[in-house]
Amino acid sequence: EPDALLDGRQRLAAIEQVLGTLPPRPREAFVLYKLDGLSRAEVAAAMGVSVKTVETHLQIAMQACLRRLQELDGTAPVAPARAARKTRPG
Repeated sequence: EPDALLDGRQRLAAIEQVLGTLPPRPREAFVLYKLDGLSRAEVAAAMGVSVKTVETHLQIAMQACLRRLQELDGTAPVAPARAARKTRPG
């Protein structure tokens, strides 16, 4: 269906945009894992880091992608209001 195709293209463009804003290492881990299909252990070996570090990089990348897709869908959580900072009398 044309609408589904358009939606898919918009979502792909949004993910590409997010990837362009990520720091290099999370972006590299995401590409190796999600696009190249490497396992976390293989990504770690390719990047010369631990699996735990790869998991951290992936978490950063996937959270950024999820936030962007939620924005597209109109389901992004509303950020809580910040409490006013108290100033000391002075």
